[in-house]
Amino acid sequence: MPGLHLVLEAERIGSLKKGSPLYYRQVEIGRVTGIELGPTAQMVWIHVAIEQNYIPLVHRSSRFWNAGGVKVIAGLFSGVSVETESLESIIAGGIAMATPEEPGTSAEEGDHFLLAKEADEDWLAWSPKITLSQKERLTEQHRVRAGKKKKRVSGKEKR
Repeated sequence: MPGLHLVLEAERIGSLKKGSPLYYRQVEIGRVTGIELGPTAQMVWIHVAIEQNYIPLVHRSSRFWNAGGVKVIAGLFSGVSVETESLESIIAGGIAMATPEEPGTSAEEGDHFLLAKEADEDWLAWSPKITLSQKERLTEQHRVRAGKKKKRVSGKEKR
């Protein structure tokens, strides 16, 4: 699979397998391409490939976590809340990632990251602005133009 190839290190693979999805903001941006024991057999190495157009999202400060399964939160007054990355991640397992506001250095081919068991609450709040492609720049320009205020003059719209 073309793209950026990384290695995520974990104590166990959980429900992950070859082909499990990798998500950024619940959008699939890559896949697990292989799983093996690390050189000392103390960690599992999970090989992932990030799709070409999503490579700018991944930096050395990015964080990855196991997003497989379902997280159920119940409270006496708040009721029950169910969280998951996607239906596919419930069935096939999955990984999610986030990048901080100040992302720093871009990830490079073969970089290693730790795979957390779950997301840190802070990671879920990160929302950096990262331009993905020329298409994204054009979309941003369109958004700016579409956001201009319109005035009504004698029954007609005027910009």
